[in-house]
Amino acid sequence: VVADGNYFIIVVTDAGNQVFERDIEGNNTGVTAQPLAVTHPDLVTDTVTAPATAQSGSAITVSWTGRNAGTGATPADWLDRVFLSADDKPSGDDTKLGELAHSGVLNPTETYPASLTLTLPNGVEGNSRVLVVADATNRVEENGAENNNVTASAELAVTLAPYADLAVSDVTAQALLIGDPVDLTVSWKVTNQGTGPGTADTWLDRVLLSRDATPSGDDLVIGEFTHAGLMPVGTSYTETRIL
Repeated sequence: VVADGNYFIIVVTDAGNQVFERDIEGNNTGVTAQPLAVTHPDLVTDTVTAPATAQSGSAITVSWTGRNAGTGATPADWLDRVFLSADDKPSGDDTKLGELAHSGVLNPTETYPASLTLTLPNGVEGNSRVLVVADATNRVEENGAENNNVTASAELAVTLAPYADLAVSDVTAQALLIGDPVDLTVSWKVTNQGTGPGTADTWLDRVLLSRDATPSGDDLVIGEFTHAGLMPVGTSYTETRIL
């Protein structure tokens, strides 16, 4: 890593003195006529704004402002990423919410605004923060100044949205089948035992033929049936299928 400043390029021929030149090595050195200015960009995420409250599974809008605090211009593109975190520091257990590609050179002291509408994961709850990581893929060479690329929002209180809990019961089928082929009649009941209807209004009920009472990879799929429609809490539906 070379520090910022003005530098001259010097070329020395026969640097190891392998050529006999009869004491006239004074012209073995050449120098650039003008100094070379070494600069570097330094991306900083100045502010991150997110809602103070939200429900799991809902959409939120996150806004941030980035700035080039360095001495040189940035490349023309890089990637900012947004995470949901339990604290204000990036770690392996943070959840990536989205990313935004930046396009355009940023000169020293210049800023850029950015905004994304993102969806919080289902099932999360508690106090969190939104982290924005500028240049998340290290596209911009910042001369070791990447420690200021991450900024956190104020605390975001996430409450658990009402959710569905589908419970299967009353599974029946004939106890004995004779014939090949033969029809198998299967009936089952599905009840929503959750706290709300959930957000998905279509799902698949799968019927398996198994040697035991536990689903496993060697079970045989003998039927798949699509259910359409939200289920309010406490409601049920019953299916009877001939397979």
